[in-house]
Amino acid sequence: MTEAVISTRKTVIKMPENINRILGKLTEVLQMTHAGCDIVGIAKDGEYAVIRWQNGSQKKINISCDSGISAVHDIIKGIMY
Repeated sequence: MTEAVISTRKTVIKMPENINRILGKLTEVLQMTHAGCDIVGIAKDGEYAVIRWQNGSQKKINISCDSGISAVHDIIKGIMY
């Protein structure tokens, strides 16, 4: 699990990233777009994120060793290309 850093004026707080929560929220955001309106869900499966569409197709994106933001980037890149 990687960590997110929140910086305030005097304190730096490290919070663990929850990749499953990130993927759930990313699913919600993508469903609001033309490119992702037919996405049913995105779930972590080992070292992969599996994107599932309404027509039954799916695509695996390698997110091993990714931070949360890197996983988001890789998934969006995988959807677009």
